[in-house]
Amino acid sequence: MKRFLTVGTNEIRKDLFVPISDVNAHSEVKPSGGLWLTEFDTNMPNYNSWMDFILYSKRNVLFYKNRGSNPFKQPCCVVALKEEANIYKLDGIESYQFLLNHFSDGKGGFSYEILCNKYDGIYINLRCLLYNMDFDTRRKFFDFDVDTLILFNCDCIDHYYSGVVDIVPFEPSDAWAIDYFDYLVKWDGEKKLVTDSDELRLNRDGSGIKR
Repeated sequence: MKRFLTVGTNEIRKDLFVPISDVNAHSEVKPSGGLWLTEFDTNMPNYNSWMDFILYSKRNVLFYKNRGSNPFKQPCCVVALKEEANIYKLDGIESYQFLLNHFSDGKGGFSYEILCNKYDGIYINLRCLLYNMDFDTRRKFFDFDVDTLILFNCDCIDHYYSGVVDIVPFEPSDAWAIDYFDYLVKWDGEKKLVTDSDELRLNRDGSGIKR
C-alpha cells in the first residue's frame, strides 16, 4: 500500500479539517484548505521530497512556522488511503484540459471546490505536468514545488501513524553554508483512524492542515 507524508501535524481529525477553497492570494492555481501530502517510501525514512525542498530551498519556513516550538522536531503523519479513494491524477495537458472543460472556475482555470464534489483529492504529478505543457501554462504550477497530493476530505484515509521528522540541528545563521541536511522520519506503531472530536484545536483560518 502506497504511503504519503503530511508535515505540520501529528493528528488528523475531521473537526480539524478545513474545506478546500479556490481562494489563495499567493497563487494562481494553488487552493487553500484540504490536507497536503507527498509520497513517502517507508523503507527510506531519511528522504521525502517536501522535506528536501524545505531544507534546501526554503529553510526559513522551518523557523518562521515554528515559533515557540522546536523547528528540528516537525510533527507529521504517515498516511495510507483506502483502496477505493477517488483521486484525480493531473499529469499532463490532456488531464489539465479535462479539468478546464468539466470543472471550470469561469475564469480560465479549474475549480477545486467543484472538483471535490466528485473526487476525494487531486494528485499533481509536477514532473510529468511540466514536461507536457507550454511555458505559459507551466509557470502557473511552479508554486507547487514538488509532486503533491491534496485531499478534499478525510473519509478516503484508511489509517495513519503519528510521527515526527527529526532533523539534525543546525544554526540558522549557518544554514546557507550547509551542503547536506540530515533528517529521519519516525512514526509510532499505533494504527490510527480519522475521528471527530468536540475540541477544536486548529484555527479555521483557511490555511488547512498543511504539509
